[in-house]
Amino acid sequence: MKVTFRDFKKTFPDMEKAVKGERKIVRKTIGRDNKPRYNYRKQNKITTTSDKVFDSWFNDVEGVNTRIDLKYQMCPVDGYYAGGMQTNFYPIDG
Repeated sequence: MKVTFRDFKKTFPDMEKAVKGERKIVRKTIGRDNKPRYNYRKQNKITTTSDKVFDSWFNDVEGVNTRIDLKYQMCPVDGYYAGGMQTNFYPIDG
């Protein structure tokens, strides 16, 4: 399957500042662009900062993230699917 990854700069406000599980930050329905929609709630401010910043998780934004497209292969293993990727994945931005 084709997979898109985005590597963000260290200054990106939604990355690296808080590592904590957070529930319900994504709405139950996807947007017209077939991408997740941010579910703004006051308690969601632990790991996310705004809907605009959240949207950049799923879109290419010059100066904010670097996109890389890879193939991810899924194989059946003991009744489940497991996957693997290319070994040269990290670091995306070199």
